[in-house]
Amino acid sequence: PAADKLCKNYTSKVAAKTALQKRKDNAKEALKANTKKVIEQFQSGINTYLKQFGAGFEIIKAREEYPAGQLCLDYQLKINNVPVAINAPKGNPNAPCFKTCLSSGDKSALAFAFFLARRDADPKRADKVIIFDDPMTSLDAKRETRTCQNIVRLVSQAKQVIVLSHEAYFLRE
Repeated sequence: PAADKLCKNYTSKVAAKTALQKRKDNAKEALKANTKKVIEQFQSGINTYLKQFGAGFEIIKAREEYPAGQLCLDYQLKINNVPVAINAPKGNPNAPCFKTCLSSGDKSALAFAFFLARRDADPKRADKVIIFDDPMTSLDAKRETRTCQNIVRLVSQAKQVIVLSHEAYFLRE
């Protein structure tokens, strides 16, 4: 009788563990599906801003990675319809990559596009204070105009926007 009770208890614990594992697996799959959807939207938002800035490139193959257990975004650039890795492959340091293929203005436009897409996705953006420190560095006239327009747009979406710059004309705008 005691052995039967112990066996039933063990069997119920194994069944409970199996049920928990199934719930965990289902939750993991739902999280992966949601993450994929968010990344696709994020990639689309970034590329929309890059197009607006007149960038001759876009990000492609955005996907999540978990180095050291932390979620991060991995992607490639597509420049003139040619995929370019973010980092040069090991053993080929001279291969085209982010560091060697983008100008300072392109890098600034990409960073700003990332920032804007992230702000667009933030449900609490109305409560945020946003500070820009010299956002015009290395930008051509079209990108300066678009950057200015987007900062003005953010003023109506955030709690407060602060802009620091040495460019008097830009600050007047």
